[in-house]
Amino acid sequence: MSDLQYQAALRLFKRLDPSKIPENLISLISLEPALSDDLLNDIDQPLKVKSATKGKDFLCCDYNRDADNHRSPWDNTYYTAEGTALSETESDEEMYYPSEELRLYEKLFNDSFEVYKDMYYEQGSYSSCYLWETEESLKEGFAGCVLFKKSLTTGDGGNWDSIHVFEVLQNTDSDIQAYEYRITSTIILDLQQKASSTSKIGGNLQRQAEKTVSLDVADGFEFNSSHLDAFHLTNLGNIVEDMENKLRTMLEVVYFDKTMNIYRNLVKDSSLHGSSGDYHRDLQENIAKGISNI
Repeated sequence: MSDLQYQAALRLFKRLDPSKIPENLISLISLEPALSDDLLNDIDQPLKVKSATKGKDFLCCDYNRDADNHRSPWDNTYYTAEGTALSETESDEEMYYPSEELRLYEKLFNDSFEVYKDMYYEQGSYSSCYLWETEESLKEGFAGCVLFKKSLTTGDGGNWDSIHVFEVLQNTDSDIQAYEYRITSTIILDLQQKASSTSKIGGNLQRQAEKTVSLDVADGFEFNSSHLDAFHLTNLGNIVEDMENKLRTMLEVVYFDKTMNIYRNLVKDSSLHGSSGDYHRDLQENIAKGISNI
């Protein structure tokens, strides 16, 4: 595989229908199988909700997948494609489970981001957090992902997928103990007017950010070693919130407004006056409402 092939595949993917990300990904891999690992790692796909036979429903992605099974962040159990829980005897020894200490972190993250999800996304939304080790000890760092999904269940269809993959690293370059947070955030948006199969808008947006926080400057936080999980949660929560606000603003103000400006220029044609013009104005309003509801 050459770098030119990989870059060409990414450019081509950006120009394909964003509502068909899985199908487009399979087609690209079939053209050049050598690209499969890199494309699967670098291209975010829409999140899927798995209904568990016991416990809460959760979001599925590559970070909690083992073959066709996915690990639930709520009970740390793997579930089959049909939603059936695997028993301890059925679980493969090679299946990943976080360490006991990291699992405590994961529980705290899921409980906290569920509150965030209820505040920002309300009904019809899901959240899941998954953590994994990257260093010998949690004090040196770890990695994880925070996932949100919101689907419109009434009126016109729509999905909002928010994927935040982060890494926490202990900063050893300074005399002051600090941690560096690196995050890659992706928003996948898909809106469609059910009354018309040709009226839809969608796409994805990805941005990265880095932030270093020293242990002695956390606002209102009196640090000790037993509170390291809350320290990381506070910092990552602020970063995730900032990234979501920035990406949403970019979608609404930059991309969506640009799309509407182009659309307005198109409907200036005299052939779209009268009832047809009314239809297109209604369509604009419906799309705008769809954005505001997600």
